[in-house]
Amino acid sequence: MATFRLVIIFAIILTSGEAFAQIQDHNRQFGLRLGATTGISYKTDYNSGKTTVGRSTASIISKLSFGVTSALEIEAGAETGFERDFPVTVTTGIRYFYNPLSFLKFYSTVETLFPVRPYADFGIRNEDGIQYDFNAHVGIWASAILSLTFVHGFGASAGAAAGLQFRM
Repeated sequence: MATFRLVIIFAIILTSGEAFAQIQDHNRQFGLRLGATTGISYKTDYNSGKTTVGRSTASIISKLSFGVTSALEIEAGAETGFERDFPVTVTTGIRYFYNPLSFLKFYSTVETLFPVRPYADFGIRNEDGIQYDFNAHVGIWASAILSLTFVHGFGASAGAAAGLQFRM
């Protein structure tokens, strides 16, 4: 109960003052998202029939975005693994903010995936998360991710990601 009270007091302190009198949305802002991700994965190769289950390769995320409206961003980016075979995945997608005028935003993202290393593939991804905007130019985010890939084999992965977004 004491922890809950501390959370409420912290939320009141964060939302008071002139800093949030002018809540900034992402409309017409360019953004750079940086973060890291990892999770678990299941893969079956169509040719060999080999199935693997295990931890996904930890990756660095870098994405460019543009706020088309207050609630909608388009994005393109890349994820580069820094373990094992150093996979690279190119992503494109859209992010929808359910409460775009708040400093604490909940969002969903739908993306297409184009893994280009170690082999070319295609997939889709859903990312649901939360973002806290400190001001009009900097936010911190965390999300849960579900991905499916299809071409060389069926793959499914679930993971988590977190990072920063810079906007101008």
